[in-house]
Amino acid sequence: MSNPARGKALSFAKRGYRVLPLHGIYKDRCTCGDVACTSPGKHPCIRHGAKDATANPEIISEWFDEYPHGNYGVCTDELPTIDIDPRNGGDDAWRALLRHGYEPHTWMVATGGGGRHIICGTTATPTPCAKLARGVDLKGVGGYIVGAGSMHLSGKRYKFYADCRPRETPLAPMPVWVTDLVAKPKPGARMSESELNKLLEPALEGERNDRLTKLLGHLYGALRPDRYVLFELAYSHQRLHYPDPLSREEVERIALSLVGRETKKREAA
Repeated sequence: MSNPARGKALSFAKRGYRVLPLHGIYKDRCTCGDVACTSPGKHPCIRHGAKDATANPEIISEWFDEYPHGNYGVCTDELPTIDIDPRNGGDDAWRALLRHGYEPHTWMVATGGGGRHIICGTTATPTPCAKLARGVDLKGVGGYIVGAGSMHLSGKRYKFYADCRPRETPLAPMPVWVTDLVAKPKPGARMSESELNKLLEPALEGERNDRLTKLLGHLYGALRPDRYVLFELAYSHQRLHYPDPLSREEVERIALSLVGRETKKREAA
């Protein structure tokens, strides 16, 4: 029986998107031969991985001739993707994120493990790989996803949702609210009033630690309060404004770590 992954990989290539060969699943094991493989059916079977990805149909066909049970990956440089993994709490985390945004109607794949790939088009600014929340990853420049038609260890294939297939659904751009979550200020840039106001907004699960660290850094740099005053300010703020606040222990750890780093910098100056 022919491998469905082959036709799907060539279909992506026909649209100009680069793909790469991955080890597949055969007889309930990864074709890499390692019985203890930690990423079965998901890791490259060529030396340089995504660096050797191509949209050349002849090369892709040769890969599948060599690896008849292989899977394939789709590079996400031009197809940034939201990867939702329910095994790590991704469904609940994504629903929480959607309280502050919307889910685009675009290409969407049901993964063999019960998750989803929400595939979007390129934006003016390249999309980086990042973690949005527990179980929700953003795959962008330098990353890849397992392509539709590939076999999962569960015995199920990755499959496009009926109403979200490429032939009938246009690619939607990555939502601005998602890219805003991972946008970072330029190193050394002075924090503007709008940036400070953004830090004071309610923080989503995937950005709580990062936002609180930035807020603590701003407070410490501007006011240089006693470390326990700094801790109480931060703890009170996030208790009031974060939907799912951090524990006192976690806030204290972040505050003490920041104060320690800044103290060392002043001593070395």
